[in-house]
Amino acid sequence: MPATAIQGRFRRRGRRLSWRTAGLLLGFLVTVHVPAPMSRAADAPEPDADPTRTRMREIFTSMQFLLPLAVRGGFDDPGVREKLTRALESLAADAELLARHAGEEDPARRFLGRSLAADARNALERFREGRSDSAAFLVQQASENCVACHTKLQSPGDSPITEKFVDESALAALRPEERARLLLATRQFDEALTTLETLFQTTEMHPSAMLGPLTDYLVTAIRVKGDYDRPVPVLERFARRPDLWLQLRRDVEHWIQDLRTLRPLAESPPDLATPRRLVEEARSLDPFGSDQRPLVRFIIASSLLHRWLADPTHSAGEQAEAFTLLGISELRIDDTFWLSQADFYLETAIRRAPGTPTAMRAYELLEAATITSYTGAAGVDLPESVRVRLAELRKLAEPR
Repeated sequence: MPATAIQGRFRRRGRRLSWRTAGLLLGFLVTVHVPAPMSRAADAPEPDADPTRTRMREIFTSMQFLLPLAVRGGFDDPGVREKLTRALESLAADAELLARHAGEEDPARRFLGRSLAADARNALERFREGRSDSAAFLVQQASENCVACHTKLQSPGDSPITEKFVDESALAALRPEERARLLLATRQFDEALTTLETLFQTTEMHPSAMLGPLTDYLVTAIRVKGDYDRPVPVLERFARRPDLWLQLRRDVEHWIQDLRTLRPLAESPPDLATPRRLVEEARSLDPFGSDQRPLVRFIIASSLLHRWLADPTHSAGEQAEAFTLLGISELRIDDTFWLSQADFYLETAIRRAPGTPTAMRAYELLEAATITSYTGAAGVDLPESVRVRLAELRKLAEPR
């Protein structure tokens, strides 16, 4: 596991789980195109001068084989058992190498690489134990790491090597929100945006089920594409829907206003003062954290922070503040139940500047989010390993 063992598999995050769980776990149970099993020695892409790109291509090769099998029950096929085992082993090894190559200059990629590797190792263990359904589930959830990594920074364009990940007939059979998630995982950003825009025009899905897709849409448009204009007419149409409740309508109208007024930030050089101001403004817009009004501000702040942190020369104290702001933003943006980047950002803030007020503030946020996420009808169900980790981080954070 990565340093943040508190990422909380199966935590009760309490929002927007229906389409993510039902969609990603069951929605792919259609006839998905399964590429011919690939031998790493014979069929892997040629080595690349950039080790990160090489690892990413090899991860894609493994996922291209594993994911279709996982979603159509192919893990029970004895004819592919040996190749499936090799693919899981390769996925874990390549993800670990990706994390290692990221080093201190990109701790977020290191975290996601280790998280992907942990999912692959756990899937391999379950598969060897004969628990093929559990192994297949873990492979499907591993795609969350791909989405998180691919939507962190601006992208120069879509990935040509992922266009044939699944065939068009299989994609067409998926519901739009499921199809968009797969497209994001495989870096097909423009098609994902188009797919989500089509979804927002349908009257078959209630707006309450679109909060997750709306978040994916805005994250992709703002953080990945740097496009503040494209979402405006889409959101204007959505805001005119007669089935929107008043608060959501006001939220969407505020997103449109923020996209227009904050557009100059798309081209501005990243600094720390601007996202600090945006986070403060966002929190003042919604002090109780009960609605989505400040969503666009949090996404823009996170985009600026990711770009600012790409420069590793900043002081430890400044980095700690940036990671705290990222954690605050991600607590409001994140809508997955499998992968918590907010936990990682807050823990990183503590470790960057232990014994400082910034570290203590990050710990307070992390502790509250962790306890809340493990709280249900039966009370707080906090595993002992999580208690130990919180105690360790509190000791680090407390002023010296």
